[in-house]
Amino acid sequence: MDEKLIILMGIVLLSFTSQALSGFGSIIIAVTLGSHLYPIKELLPVLVPLDVLINGYLVARYRSTVDTGFLVRKIFPPVGAGFAAGVIMFSLLDSSILKGVFGVFVVAISVRELVVAVRTADPRTISPAGRAAYLVLGGLIQGIFASGGPPVVYAVGRSLHDKTVFRSTLAALWFTVNSVLLATYAMTHRLTPETLTDSAILLPTVVLGIVIGELLHRYINEKHFRIVVFCVLIVAGLSILIQVVGGM
Repeated sequence: MDEKLIILMGIVLLSFTSQALSGFGSIIIAVTLGSHLYPIKELLPVLVPLDVLINGYLVARYRSTVDTGFLVRKIFPPVGAGFAAGVIMFSLLDSSILKGVFGVFVVAISVRELVVAVRTADPRTISPAGRAAYLVLGGLIQGIFASGGPPVVYAVGRSLHDKTVFRSTLAALWFTVNSVLLATYAMTHRLTPETLTDSAILLPTVVLGIVIGELLHRYINEKHFRIVVFCVLIVAGLSILIQVVGGM
């Protein structure tokens, strides 16, 4: 087996454990760390089918806790608008530009989320206009990088306070938009027998991540976990930028 693929399996275990724990983190962690091994445009067709599977599992198992009304009325419209624009941008951006933009995004959003995570008092209010703006941004980033979680988490977390409802509602969102993203990969021939084979090789790691994440969801302090994850993402994002600058 390819040595890089073995390393990617460890990265996928961390990222999908985070997804099962909190409803967030699968793609952004995997792409940030995995981009040191493979180009982003090669990673996403391998990772997105796995993300659809894990979110499909979470929705199926916890469907009674999905806040369907909030999802349909408040989340889907702004995220959908941004997502459509992001899919178009993904097909137009050069790979090196894509990596640089992603590095800046990861560092900026990780610093912001780390500050939020360590604060003792995190205000849980946001205006409807502010929420819509964050959701459009999240949809845009989701269309480009399949990693629009942080802006969406920030916006939705101020409205859905129960962690199980929050996780399952986000899972329903990611399942929907990434299923559409998967269809666009298929239509543009980015989804191939080779990428599906790599996805199948990584699948057992995803299953293990689900098991670990489900256990952690019950017992772990999610705040501490998020602090560790975002510290890792800051370092990884900076290293991406160093790579891009060094290659100029």
